[in-house]
Amino acid sequence: MLKKFLNLKLKSFYVLDLIIVSVIAIGLLIIGTFFDFDFSSALAMNDNVGWMTLSFIFTIPLYVALAIAIDALFIIFLAKNKAKPWFYVGGAVIVFLVSIVLMVMDLEELLEATHAIASTSVIYLVAILIALTLEIVFLVLASFILKNKNIDQLFRMAMFLIISIAISIALTLLIKYVWGRPRYNDILNDGVAFQDWFKPNFEYAFTYKSFPSGHVTKAMAIFPLVSTLIILHPRLSKGLYVRLLTYGSLVFVLLTAFIRILSGNHFISDISMSMILSFLTYVITAYFTYVFHYQKKVSD
Repeated sequence: MLKKFLNLKLKSFYVLDLIIVSVIAIGLLIIGTFFDFDFSSALAMNDNVGWMTLSFIFTIPLYVALAIAIDALFIIFLAKNKAKPWFYVGGAVIVFLVSIVLMVMDLEELLEATHAIASTSVIYLVAILIALTLEIVFLVLASFILKNKNIDQLFRMAMFLIISIAISIALTLLIKYVWGRPRYNDILNDGVAFQDWFKPNFEYAFTYKSFPSGHVTKAMAIFPLVSTLIILHPRLSKGLYVRLLTYGSLVFVLLTAFIRILSGNHFISDISMSMILSFLTYVITAYFTYVFHYQKKVSD
């Protein structure tokens, strides 16, 4: 099984790497279970524009990954030998719109914190313009990444990126909006009581949204992004490069998590649950997109 997986150049998912990332995420969840409030009390500072800007920067892998998926679908659409071409362009448009909406939500929060723009409508307009500009940049970057790539490979890669990211974000948002866990800043500002991560408070649903972390879920998109780059560019599939990319991605996510804790927006258990949900989603989706497809093709 592992050899077939590695033959597909998904070498970022070595068994050892899977175990290490999983152990770190589960270990953080265990620590958070007992010391969530203590760690936030010791580390958290007042949230400010600087923290929010860094938090947005760390979500960029998500938008680059979606841009690659969009470009891949358009390339397939332009291929004359593909049936139902409008299915691909329709999918690309939907992913593009979702990407813009997610980015506007992040930018709107950041622009509001600057207090430089008084009007809410102007804030949304500026956020939309910035999001469109960044999305164009990411699409151009993606076009260079996908240059001269196999059509069938592009389709499976696009499905992997879209499905894995969509499921991880959907799970995060679903839990976040109904769980009702106050952030550390909410506890300080609103006087609400601390709530353990395993004790949902549905009375606070849609009011307090600390658990799990949306920003860390978005930062976790760096894992499928890196895996995609390894698949598309064989030079990156060498052992040293794979390990550097894999553990570099882990450090990237942990930095995002640390910033969210420092800003008082999340507890350790918030960020660890995001890591667990996202990583499981990516691994399972990768299996069905690549390994299962490969096994079925061989058996046929």
